[in-house]
Amino acid sequence: MEDGVERLIPFSTSVAFCSADGRRNLLPILFADQNYKLLRPTEHIDAFLRQDLSVERLTKIHGWLWIVGRPQAARSLHRQKMKNRAIIVTEQADLHLTWADSYIFIKPLPQYLLRKDVWRDHLCNDATLYENACGFLLSYAWLIQSHLDFEVAKSDDIKPSLLPQNLKWSQWQAFMGEFLTNVSPDPPLPRNHIGPFQVNKRYQYGELRLGRINLIYRFAPLWWYKYLFDGYHSGYDQYRTFFARNFAWLIVVFAYITVVLTAMQVGLALDGFKDDSRLTGASYGFSVFSLVLVAAAIGIAILLFIVIFVYNLTMTTIAQISRQLEARRSR
Repeated sequence: MEDGVERLIPFSTSVAFCSADGRRNLLPILFADQNYKLLRPTEHIDAFLRQDLSVERLTKIHGWLWIVGRPQAARSLHRQKMKNRAIIVTEQADLHLTWADSYIFIKPLPQYLLRKDVWRDHLCNDATLYENACGFLLSYAWLIQSHLDFEVAKSDDIKPSLLPQNLKWSQWQAFMGEFLTNVSPDPPLPRNHIGPFQVNKRYQYGELRLGRINLIYRFAPLWWYKYLFDGYHSGYDQYRTFFARNFAWLIVVFAYITVVLTAMQVGLALDGFKDDSRLTGASYGFSVFSLVLVAAAIGIAILLFIVIFVYNLTMTTIAQISRQLEARRSR
């Protein structure tokens, strides 16, 4: 081991069907590194594994995760269905088990995590990789607890399947049985390790609320300038979508204001309230407040649109200049 710490494979035998496949068959054709440079996983397998299992963005805000999720296991797959949540498949480990509204992101189980040779040659040699891999397997112990969960994971409702199609329930039982003898299934997990096996501290929590993570990333003081617009995971590809989601609440506010102003107008028209100075003053004050509120909301929306447009234009220009400079250097 590079750091002198011996890390053991948390299961004794590979799942049977995996032993017949070559390691290369379990990897994608290409992957993009942090600089969006395309690389071949077969030539940069350690870099691929680090990126594929990385939850670094969540560990950076670990101290805030108590307001994002609970220190308990994630709900199993059939319970996710009972909550009427749509399961959206993602390749990003740092989106795994994050949810918003009526959907939850789940990363399919990488087949290489079922192979002893991958653990021996790569995962056990790197502390961060090892913690991420153990934590990710632990999340699948939460998700697939029963045969019903197993069938949900491989059902036609989820495309692609969360598990290899030729994996059998008996194989999964045996594999997870060995894994859970070494890694406790119950969070909160100790900070450093569970028995002899370390688990990334992100997996002290199960499901995480995506909207709150976005707020933390937008307004955390150390990196607000970088994530203020996109947050942790941006779901906007058009300005219209952005404003529809973030300013829809104004419609409700304006509806209440309209009802109140109408009621005041009716009251002032009645003989019994015409000379009531209190109602007249309240109506005047609320009318002015309503006008200011509408003007302020429109002004903020316009200002926000200008700021976001300038920001996106600036980032696009910088990226274009960087590509041109890189192209000149390569000549």
